[in-house]
Amino acid sequence: MSFRDHIRKLKPAKSYVSPLDRISDTLSEALEYKGGDDEQFAVELVAEIDDNIGSINGEISKDTRPGKTNSRRIGVQIVLPDDKRIPFTAMANDVIGGDTDLEKKSPSSTRARKDFMFRHKDMDRDIYVQTRPDGKRGGGAKADPNELMTAALCTLSKIPKITTVDELDALIDQVRDIVKSGKIIGFTSLEVESLEKDYNNLVKAISAAEVIIKNFGGGADKVYLTGKAWDKDVKQFQITKYGMKDYNASDFIIW
Repeated sequence: MSFRDHIRKLKPAKSYVSPLDRISDTLSEALEYKGGDDEQFAVELVAEIDDNIGSINGEISKDTRPGKTNSRRIGVQIVLPDDKRIPFTAMANDVIGGDTDLEKKSPSSTRARKDFMFRHKDMDRDIYVQTRPDGKRGGGAKADPNELMTAALCTLSKIPKITTVDELDALIDQVRDIVKSGKIIGFTSLEVESLEKDYNNLVKAISAAEVIIKNFGGGADKVYLTGKAWDKDVKQFQITKYGMKDYNASDFIIW
């Protein structure tokens, strides 16, 4: 049974509410893999599973930590409130088990309640999804804000000269203000949280933005991040070709 046929039928609740909350009555279709960027497809596939769970929503991205993606599996993370991780994993496994295009796999016994793993019938690698608690406290999840920083800096006409740590902090504050202004489209709250004190990514962003501004000019009105999804304003530029959904994939589009 495919996602199109996968409709959750819930018994009417009386005085009892399931600890798994409820899975929404959603009719959707499994994504078809036609080759290309299998890691981006894995993120999109997990997002599709998330869409079938109406009571809990998370922020999904590729897990870029060392060792999470290798020749055998693709690492994906989904950031959730800590008390929703176990219920979400249970419902995700339920969705996976109801789709013939997906094969349910088993994580290690120590992670089985909070992580889930599966394989798409047309892919050669497993997809391992780790649920992670939101926020940075207690070693929580952290996103890579490099693309967000670079995008924000491209709205400036000139990158200020930085010589001290205090100036780095001031530039991070400026990036944060640009993000709040609405000029950057397609970021996640986790990326914004990860801006703080991330000097390594900021220095890389400065270098990239300086080259972009030198060659193409600065002062962008808007910048659209397209790594996770294409906003409706730029969706028309997304090209599917040679079996690749994002044939012209880019980190962001400057408007």
